[in-house]
Amino acid sequence: MNSGIMSHRLFGFKSVLTVIFAFGFLLGFMATAMATEEKQIRIVNILDLSGPYAPITGPLSPAFDDAWEYINTELNGVHGVKVEVINRDFAGKMPVGLSMYNEAINMSPKPLMISPGSAPLAAALHTRFQEDGIVAIVSTSVDAVYPVANSFGMYGLYPDLIGLGLQHIKDNWQEKRNPRMGIITWDTGYGRAIMTEELYAYAEKIGVDIVGTEVFGIRQVDITTQLMRLRAKKADFLVTNSAASGPIAIKKGAMEMGWRVPLINTIATDWSLLNLAPGMFEGDYAVAGTRSFDETNEPSISKILEIFKKNNRTIRDRAVFYLIGWQIALQEHAAMKETVDKYGWNGLNAENIRKTFQQMKNFNALNGLSIITYSKERPTPTHGRVYKVVNNKLIPQTKSFQLIPDLRPPKYR
Repeated sequence: MNSGIMSHRLFGFKSVLTVIFAFGFLLGFMATAMATEEKQIRIVNILDLSGPYAPITGPLSPAFDDAWEYINTELNGVHGVKVEVINRDFAGKMPVGLSMYNEAINMSPKPLMISPGSAPLAAALHTRFQEDGIVAIVSTSVDAVYPVANSFGMYGLYPDLIGLGLQHIKDNWQEKRNPRMGIITWDTGYGRAIMTEELYAYAEKIGVDIVGTEVFGIRQVDITTQLMRLRAKKADFLVTNSAASGPIAIKKGAMEMGWRVPLINTIATDWSLLNLAPGMFEGDYAVAGTRSFDETNEPSISKILEIFKKNNRTIRDRAVFYLIGWQIALQEHAAMKETVDKYGWNGLNAENIRKTFQQMKNFNALNGLSIITYSKERPTPTHGRVYKVVNNKLIPQTKSFQLIPDLRPPKYR
């Protein structure tokens, strides 16, 4: 056959293949575009923005707004799909929170995730999340995340966090005897969350003596009697799980007694507390799962502060839950992207997102803000940091995040 004819036919065959491939690519692109155009992703957050915990958890709302604006614009949403975020205020009232949840799950489209900014509300909804096909990142308490289902903690369990604080004190203790700890905390579920057999056993294991345990009412301002009992037992440190007025009552009472004793708290010793009583908490400790606002040269905090300033956030928003809000949004974003990558758009559902979260390992939110690891058995973060109050700032005591002890109740191990 004439070589010219063969070349012509070969050219024609290649042209047909090119057209076929181009057409196939176009169809695939159009299918993807149609899927992303039609897909709607909604997240609802039911928060205490005007109730008793509003001074602490209220900054979650601006944090969610700021973080999702950043994700939708600078990170192109979830593979091009913008995420709609709705924040609701249940004012700390359980019936209102439950009613808002019922309204949310009947929305069209139904939210893919819901975050209740209250551990009691999260505990009340624990089984509902699984029944209704919702994944939730929740304020962390045992009954909010266990038995393992569709709920994941925002930060480590409170005994886990305190355990890391006790280990830090022990590691830096200079005397030959064991450091002595006195627990003084709110007489509430939140306050008593650190009063567990697992924490007491862990303290004994690492060589920390818990010499006494005291509780006080959430509205109680004079706790001299409790403090005197702990001072009589020669406590070197006090340990609490309380917020706002709680740590203030402890420190004020101790100062009036002339007792300069450091206080170890979990996440609630933050900038909102330091601003309430400047100078009162110098030398005290906090244990949290995110970096500090005061690490201004760290890239993740620098980026957050840039957006914080751009959106005219105020000193009231400068709190640990603002940083936690960013962490949650970034976790949700990463989980949704990974789920779409693995299961396709039709597989973006609660069951697959739950699986994705359970396999999340060392997720580095915003390249430094926090490190999140979950597993099928432990749906709470496994890393934290110890901070010390120095010149009314929270200064990290280690360069990196540390593993926190696993102090789950035995039945959930």
